[in-house]
Amino acid sequence: MALKNLCCRTVLFVAFVLCGYVTRLVFAEKARRNISKEEHHNAAQKIAGMYILYNDTFQALKIRAKELMLEADRALEKSKKLEEFLLQDNDSQTADAKKSIENAQRDAEMAQQRVQETFEAAAEALRTIANVLSFESTFILKTGCRGKSSANCKEKRSIINWTTHIIREGVSPEAFEKIFVEEGGMPLRDDNLSATINSTNLNTWLAEAKQLFDKTAVTVHDVAEAFVRPIVENCAKEMVEDDTTRGKNRDLSEEEEKRVESHIKSVENLLSIRLLEVAEKEFDSINNSLGSALDALIAAQTSERNERRAAIERMEKKRREKNENNLSTDDDESSLWDWVVEADEGMLHEISIKSSERDSNPDAADGKWEGSDSVVWIISAIVILLFFVFILVVVLLLRAERRRKNNIG
Repeated sequence: MALKNLCCRTVLFVAFVLCGYVTRLVFAEKARRNISKEEHHNAAQKIAGMYILYNDTFQALKIRAKELMLEADRALEKSKKLEEFLLQDNDSQTADAKKSIENAQRDAEMAQQRVQETFEAAAEALRTIANVLSFESTFILKTGCRGKSSANCKEKRSIINWTTHIIREGVSPEAFEKIFVEEGGMPLRDDNLSATINSTNLNTWLAEAKQLFDKTAVTVHDVAEAFVRPIVENCAKEMVEDDTTRGKNRDLSEEEEKRVESHIKSVENLLSIRLLEVAEKEFDSINNSLGSALDALIAAQTSERNERRAAIERMEKKRREKNENNLSTDDDESSLWDWVVEADEGMLHEISIKSSERDSNPDAADGKWEGSDSVVWIISAIVILLFFVFILVVVLLLRAERRRKNNIG
């Protein structure tokens, strides 16, 4: 019975060892699969596409933050101009208006500060992404080992610049230089940057950019091995061939293969996972900052626009009152009125509607201008009459002079 159990254990042990050996051979053969040059080149192009996507996206975020900064400057300038004109009006009705415009100006200053912070954060995120994309890895390989002792092993190091390989094998150096030096590229081509000043458009743009990140990460994960493996294996081969103790053109040892596989996995994870994590972290940070800055800017623009509308209504009311009393509008009020109207073409449309409503009431218009028209007609008639009298007098004088000369002659 004991012998039978021993035989069973021996058979199971041998089967387990053989199974492990076969499995290792299968995985080793799979790991050492041949990757064609075309497959490697296609993988390099897709990874280069990921680089371009990340760079273009953060370039676009920087440009959009700059556009917001310009809008914040305009909003602050409008608030200051409106405040200057309101200070010229001593009407007691403008006291609350002055306080409102002060609040609008504070909103504009706050928006300007937040947008400036967003622009600086976007520029810093762009530098961070550029540094992360320009990465290197240090490949360490021990060669010349004898037996189980590592005393005679030689540790060799090789620095692999992956950005250089992407430039060399994914895109041309000229195209790569143009992509990463010139500003203005965007993953989502949007020629109308003014669309940034719209929370719906901006959120749509950000969501689509995020989807591109996820889609590209999946693509890179599928092709990472085809890009990384040939480079690491060639590097290991060159390091082994430099080892004079074992000769050239030899196969890698088991320990060397483990180091190759470990390094390949590390670089694959960096390309398909780590880069995405860094890009998404920076993107989300700028996304939140950009949204906050946009909200502040919209609040500032709304405050200034509401106060301008109130100023238009006050000026319209005062003008109606003065027209009723046949009073002319003061020059300062006219300049304020003209500036307020020019400040917003949309408000001009409202005024034109009100004017058309007044024109639709001819009786009121006739009553308004009836007095001035009568005066003009009377003055014109008097001038014409005086002119004819003057001509008649001149003719009579000339005739009298002619008769006098005839009598003398």
